Amino acid sequence: MTRPIEKMRTTTQILEGVASGIVDPDEAIEALRMNNRAELLNALADRHLPPPKPPKEQVEAELAAAMPLLLRMEAAIRGS
Repeated sequence: MTRPIEKMRTTTQILEGVASGIVDPDEAIEALRMNNRAELLNALADRHLPPPKPPKEQVEAELAAAMPLLLRMEAAIRGS
């Protein structure tokens, strides 16, 4: 399976891929020969790109974990 970063040739393409969640930040750091995430975040900011989005699976898992608590809080508020 081809990784999206393998099709990207420019720094801008890679950084836009990171910002949109298509490219893994760690892969981008390696491909761009950066030292750490701080350098990656600075490069994104320099191009007025947002920080990387978390993977969809992570967002869904966090939401699933938070929903029971949020629903209990809503029930407590309505019950008061």
